[in-house]
Amino acid sequence: MFGHSGSRKALDENVVDLCLIDHQLRDASGLDAVAVVKKQLETEEVPVVMISGREDTEAAVSSMRAGCVDYVGKGNLTAEKLHGVIYNSIAETFSNPAMKSEVQDATRNVIRGMTEGCISELQPKLRRMYRQISFIRGCHNQGLTPSPEALDEIETHCLNIWRFFDEIENYSNSFNVVHH
Repeated sequence: MFGHSGSRKALDENVVDLCLIDHQLRDASGLDAVAVVKKQLETEEVPVVMISGREDTEAAVSSMRAGCVDYVGKGNLTAEKLHGVIYNSIAETFSNPAMKSEVQDATRNVIRGMTEGCISELQPKLRRMYRQISFIRGCHNQGLTPSPEALDEIETHCLNIWRFFDEIENYSNSFNVVHH
């Protein structure tokens, strides 16, 4: 929750290189969050990227007008695209080409942190959902509802979410490989 005093405190107490904001927040819009971040950080140099389930021109334009440097639809979001968005957004703030390596490292650290946070938060929930699906399927075998098609759809969505996070984790782990 961007309006929460802990979020504002975090902005005050930490060096912020980049802000990723979800367009659809629980208690407000992402555009409201952009305004708070810009005001709180009192700088235009910190890039803000809007991430959204809405993939329409109007939302993208309003985000850019609010001060975002990029707008990314969740439907098109892959680990590589996220890396590129983060890297390009941060790199634009530096005029010194020698900073490229440091920006790459910062980008990798952001993605690694997001990966660890997402995995630790979502995997237990996905496990519970999968167990619930198995239980419901057992009930169905005894002549109870819901239909198998509904279960198949839920199961497919769960597996797609799981694959997405596997992709992000694998991509993040690839940063640990030393390239010569």
